[in-house]
Amino acid sequence: MFQVTRAKLNVTAADHISAEAKLATINALVCTRCGYGHLGKPEDPEPKDHVCDHCGEPFTPESRVNELYRIETVETKVRERISVNDEERQRQGYDIITTYRFLPGPGGGPEKEEADVTTGNRVIARLTYSQSASLWRINRGWTRRKDKNQLGFHINPLTGQWSKEEPDGEEDENGEAKENKVASQRIVPFVEDRRNILIVTPPENTMEKEAMATAQAALKRGIEQTFQIESAELIVEALPSPGDRRSLLLYEAAEGGAGVLSRLASDPSQLAQVARAALSLMHYEVTDGPVSSSVLKDMAGAEAGSGAIPCEAGCYQCLLSYFNQPDHAIINRRNAEAVSFLAALANATVQPLQRVKSSSVQDCDNNVTTPLDQWLATLSSQGLRQPDKVKVPVNGGEAHADALYQASRALVFLSPPTETVFAYARDRGFTVITFPSDASSWPDLFAQHPSIFGTSPANS
Repeated sequence: MFQVTRAKLNVTAADHISAEAKLATINALVCTRCGYGHLGKPEDPEPKDHVCDHCGEPFTPESRVNELYRIETVETKVRERISVNDEERQRQGYDIITTYRFLPGPGGGPEKEEADVTTGNRVIARLTYSQSASLWRINRGWTRRKDKNQLGFHINPLTGQWSKEEPDGEEDENGEAKENKVASQRIVPFVEDRRNILIVTPPENTMEKEAMATAQAALKRGIEQTFQIESAELIVEALPSPGDRRSLLLYEAAEGGAGVLSRLASDPSQLAQVARAALSLMHYEVTDGPVSSSVLKDMAGAEAGSGAIPCEAGCYQCLLSYFNQPDHAIINRRNAEAVSFLAALANATVQPLQRVKSSSVQDCDNNVTTPLDQWLATLSSQGLRQPDKVKVPVNGGEAHADALYQASRALVFLSPPTETVFAYARDRGFTVITFPSDASSWPDLFAQHPSIFGTSPANS
């Protein structure tokens, strides 16, 4: 066995060794609604955002994580046996959250694709896929710590050795403490990586914690069964945190991935196959044709008759595994909400949303049928930047912005929004631009906002 004893400090930290040395840390804001991360940089530790770049949710005090320090490599020592303290630490576990951020694409906006999962005319889930995203895993402290607002661990800022709150002396080669003592520093350790990710969001984020945990385990096992991959190759985590499950974050642990997530986001029937496999693994009899949660036959448990698999809420043949041990107490394969959600997925089709691209904008006036088509055609004819999305719901669907520029946080309306909608967008940091019905005045408005629409080649 090997026990991690210290973190190897980076070169920048080693260059500032002194009695009052402190590790350079950064602060972060993690959205409490969608889990999107806004991290500071070494040269500018404090993030400047006031609302989430992804969903527009205002930040709360609970969103803040201070004193973050990136861990790159660690040192270990051999342990032949573990003590009672080690056993207690493993039992307590760590409070770890994962946050993400889409990397910018060629146009400057976030590189991602979205799709609706529909059955009939009903949307049952939204998929968001990105082939290039930053992931940060943040260790906020012990799960059972007394003060939930106190995050992180103490570390010796000179040696990188994890320590208690009181000053620690550095040990020499014989393990004896030296006389000089250095005050420990509290940091929140995190690691960073780049991965392709898929986010599955149920409608209205209404599923209960037990149902989300069950669906999380079921989809993971269903994907492993469908694509014949190992359990360690796919990670599925709850967003924004294990205590508040609104979405599921999937990413492949293998470098480069096996292409599983891109197929789920683009293939119309692949997610339905995964849901069918998940229900079958949960000991339900899945027949050909449409799946109905009300008529699924349970093939396990005492009421299933003699010879049935002895499984009530879950077993290691269905949903339980080594990787989801913290969720064993709330996973329940008979949860009606989870079974209904999986049954709906088994009947659903993935429909990628139509995205606005320069090559797809209609340039011919005789094809323009709506003001939005005309506005997009004007953008294209002048060589200006296309929006990231069109027909974007605002304030829970009270209104729809005609276009969204994600990087610039700008909303475009082709008819004046109500004062309530305008105030809602403004309070969340959006720039609201309203275009009049007279198209002849549009070029002047484009020219007034070059940071949003770019500069027309004719004017450059």
